Amino acid sequence: MTNYQAMDDAPDYLHRGRRYDVVRLRDPSTPRMLVSKRLADGAEQEYAGALAGLRNEARILERLQGLPGCTQWVDFDASAKSLIVEDFEGVALEDSGLLGRVDLDQFLTLAAQLATVLAAIHGRGVIHKDINPANILVRTETLQLQIIDFDLATTIAEEHRGFDSLNHMLGTLAYLSPEQSGRMNRPVDYRTDLYALGASFYALATGSPPFRENDPAALIHAHLSRVPVPPRQGAPWLPASLEKLILTLLSKEPDHRYQSAAGLVHDLAVMQECVKRKKFLDDIPLKRGDAPLTLRPPRRLYGRDHELNRLIRALSDAIAGPSQALFVAGYSGIGKTSFIQEVYRPLTLHAGLFIGGKFNQLQRERPFSAPAQALRQLCHFWMAEDEHVLLRRRSQLVEGMENEISALFEVLPELSVLLGPQPTAPELGPIDSQARLRSLLVELIHRAASPGHPLVLFLDDLQWADQPSMDLIAALLQASNPGGLLFIGAYRDNEIDATHTLTHVLKLPTATGIPVPILALSSLSCDDTAQMIGDMLCMQTDTVSSLAAAVHRKTAGNPYFTFEFLKSLCRDGSLERNLNEEGWRWDLDKITASLSSENVVDFLTAKLVELDPAKQEVLSIAACLGNDLTLGGLELGAAIPVDELIELIRPALELGLLVTSSAMLFHQASRETKLRFCHDRMQQAAYQLQSEEQRALIHLLIARRYAAMNGESDNPFVAAEHYAHAVPLLADESERAQVSDLFLRAAIRARRAGSFAVAERFLRLGCSLLPVESWRAAPDAAYQLHAELHLALHCQARAAEADVVYRQLSDHAARPLQLIRPACLQLASLTTRTLFADAIALGCDLLRRLDQPVPLADLAASTERELDIFYRHVDNGALERLADSPELTDEYLLGVAIMMNRFLSMAFFIKPEIAYWLIMRLARLWLEHGYSPAMINCMVFSIVPTVALRGDYAAGGLAGRMAMNIGITRENGLETARARLLFCVFNFHWFESLEEGVANARLAFSELVRVAGLMEYAAFICYSLYVALVTQIETASLPQVREELVKATQFSDRMGNVLFEQILRTLRQWACALEGTTGDSGGFSSGEFDEETHFRQLAANPVALIHYHVYRAMTACLFRDSEALHRHVDAALGLASYIVTFYLSAVLSFLHSLSLIERLKCNDPQSKTHEPAISASANPD
Repeated sequence: MTNYQAMDDAPDYLHRGRRYDVVRLRDPSTPRMLVSKRLADGAEQEYAGALAGLRNEARILERLQGLPGCTQWVDFDASAKSLIVEDFEGVALEDSGLLGRVDLDQFLTLAAQLATVLAAIHGRGVIHKDINPANILVRTETLQLQIIDFDLATTIAEEHRGFDSLNHMLGTLAYLSPEQSGRMNRPVDYRTDLYALGASFYALATGSPPFRENDPAALIHAHLSRVPVPPRQGAPWLPASLEKLILTLLSKEPDHRYQSAAGLVHDLAVMQECVKRKKFLDDIPLKRGDAPLTLRPPRRLYGRDHELNRLIRALSDAIAGPSQALFVAGYSGIGKTSFIQEVYRPLTLHAGLFIGGKFNQLQRERPFSAPAQALRQLCHFWMAEDEHVLLRRRSQLVEGMENEISALFEVLPELSVLLGPQPTAPELGPIDSQARLRSLLVELIHRAASPGHPLVLFLDDLQWADQPSMDLIAALLQASNPGGLLFIGAYRDNEIDATHTLTHVLKLPTATGIPVPILALSSLSCDDTAQMIGDMLCMQTDTVSSLAAAVHRKTAGNPYFTFEFLKSLCRDGSLERNLNEEGWRWDLDKITASLSSENVVDFLTAKLVELDPAKQEVLSIAACLGNDLTLGGLELGAAIPVDELIELIRPALELGLLVTSSAMLFHQASRETKLRFCHDRMQQAAYQLQSEEQRALIHLLIARRYAAMNGESDNPFVAAEHYAHAVPLLADESERAQVSDLFLRAAIRARRAGSFAVAERFLRLGCSLLPVESWRAAPDAAYQLHAELHLALHCQARAAEADVVYRQLSDHAARPLQLIRPACLQLASLTTRTLFADAIALGCDLLRRLDQPVPLADLAASTERELDIFYRHVDNGALERLADSPELTDEYLLGVAIMMNRFLSMAFFIKPEIAYWLIMRLARLWLEHGYSPAMINCMVFSIVPTVALRGDYAAGGLAGRMAMNIGITRENGLETARARLLFCVFNFHWFESLEEGVANARLAFSELVRVAGLMEYAAFICYSLYVALVTQIETASLPQVREELVKATQFSDRMGNVLFEQILRTLRQWACALEGTTGDSGGFSSGEFDEETHFRQLAANPVALIHYHVYRAMTACLFRDSEALHRHVDAALGLASYIVTFYLSAVLSFLHSLSLIERLKCNDPQSKTHEPAISASANPD
């Protein structure tokens, strides 16, 4: 501003605002007056985009230079942060006194000028986006006009507004088009200016805008749904045709407005001519000279009326409750996303939110990619709420999940910002962590939805979904909640088959018991295609029938392909505007010879190759980065400064190859600007611009850039994704080692999210980068990778492969403590496969390596000695002091405790004698060295050896109850949840009523589900389930019992838990026998179930075998089969050590008594030889 002078000593302010001040200046070199628009004091700090807006306005005005009726650019002084323009010397239309006070001639004069100026602006590729009376200057004497304030203007062809917070909207709300609200599923293009112009015409005629609500939400609601009061009520002098013109501009649907300002100019000129000739204006036809500036797809849906009705009905049903779900299937380009987004407007009218995420073909490894996108949008909505609303929101989200909700922060870092610091969630095993994460995400979604504020969750391209996301969708569908949620999933049905994971999810019953309905969108018919093309070309349907038939043959009625095919015809001259007449003309012979829809990527590529190589390369990099892209991410991936990058991608945005949700953020060079390709096929075309070798190199460069960045939690995972495409290019040993470590970190993150297959892929890639003889050359890296690989294989139930990896770990472990975690997993795997001898050998071997050998040669005596030590501690008051035990900190003893805790859980069902020694040894560690959560269960288990070996219920029962209470106080996590359940299984029924025992078993079950999910400890969960069912047999119907047992059996079978699956099959057949649906009275054979085969399969599973004998003896008793009763009781007695203190031991004792009585009645000499083998363990008295 040093070259220009203020009018006087004091600045002549024309306007003072929060962002900008407008000051009148004098140009000393000429007589002209100037205006400076400059940043207001403090605006740069308070409004991040203020200076960028000024720069954007300067760029736009340079593009519009010389257009009459536009602000005339003079200079942009970057140092002074000031834009210099010529002074029009007018006043704002809103302050001119003209609004509501003009006559017809004045109105037409002003309206025609505005339309002419706007047509010229649009002709230069600019959209103003804030037309309103405050941004229109007028010279009241001559009625000359000028449009000002282009800081929000853009040259981007279409802005795809997201469903953003009302607080983030730019522009003047009273003149804002419906699509600018982001709640209409329509892009913001030049027709948004026509709506704002219509609202300005309305104000010019009547004195006020169409809607005058003070509340922003109510004003947006009006723009979306209300019809304006006819302007003739406020301006009776308006002719009917002029009123219709204004209301046409104010159409909610952009396709129903004028399609160009030039068409508006034409009609206003006709009206002016009629006034000049004193003709009536009432019957003037409108839009005769109207034609779109460019070929663009109409936004209405064709041939979808039935499906659209079902979609809107599903939303209505979700609002009324209960929640609803829909799947939408169709080929790529069929219009699934546009169809689904038709819920925007009705959802907004019910104060609802729409959140969505999209899976990406190049990022299938990323766990929860689409759900995370959607839920991040939700967090941003919440963070934009008023502070008092936000406080209630925080409380609602955290309530009841205080100890677990932080487990979501790795997937949703925005949630941690929203909620603030939260307690660290208890550490769980991988499968349990996955189950907890899934459960928390479902709960978060449910808490976000209510009938008063409905939520639509849309996940697109499910055919590319990762497994954790599929599991989340399944859980969401099967969970029940009061209502307000509509889940919509879209997928390409031509890209899935019977083996695809999605196929299974599609068949799952929901909480209502029936699968989710599927809306299949088919291709358009030839008639629908003709209607679509007619609307695009502004021609009658019958006029374009020959063109439509030719296009339909090529595109098979795919809407997106049809549009792109028409654009390709325009490029090669087969379709062109008829300059001498209205409409278009086409060459059918050339069209017939053109490419078909099967080559859609080829003719999309043809658009891209028109760009220069540098711009093509940037688009290829963007394609490699995926569809969840920001300007900052592209800056990092391309290693191009953001200012240069903007100029490289601006043409793609202006051509509509890329789209953004905020043109303003782009013009502000904000790194938060969201970018995406206009369609997946366009992304594919951009990706294929480069050869396979070039793409691998691009991925490598992107990976290196992301790997070099610190701070962002996503960067290592993103780097690993790109390195995975470029492993063959890694030659440097140092880089190979670094990338191997990166793959390990990415695998751990994937595993924590439950994406075990992805974790395995990264781990195998990491192993492939290790040096030859890696166990010798890089032992630590090799061990870490193989330990994680063993875990990933275990979580995928690929036991044989996990066995091989475990042997490698066992052979190469530098110290035995390293082996504890993989050994615990291996023990669980061997036990569930009933490889009991291998499990015992493994546990004993590792304890030997830990210098805690199991005394197999002297087991009974050693256990007695441990019991003696236990009782000495009890006698000395150790149990009373148990709660005051110090925390165990010794790394070695902690490792021993973890190993023993897991081993005793397995040994109990295999070799009870070993379990007794482990229980007492681990209890001794607590009593003598201090507390660890891994010791809680040994105290609960202690009742078993005290009863079995000393006939003492009191000491073990007290120790178990105290340990459980200490766990609740000090840990209250997984080990405590297991302790609750174990206490119900082994202790509770000896001291409390069965009714209380059942209630506590259900409580323990719920707690274990809350903490651990239904995975790793499924055996215990299933066991509690059947205990609760069996003990309520008098009040529960047999079909219900059997149905629950079938579910539990299928669950154990799915988890590969042979041990408990065999028990549950026995119980299921027991219920069938009681119903009378088995072949023999009291027998278990029925249909495909053969009792003899089942019995033989139990030979290696003593726990399952004793359950079979006890329940088979029960049915024999009920059906008066004495021989079977005696046989099965005798067999069960030989296995009684496997159920010591179980409730089942009391049942066996009772059946044994009945058997003895029956034998006495029959004078069976064997009755006198039977000792009451389990009477001590069945009777605490």
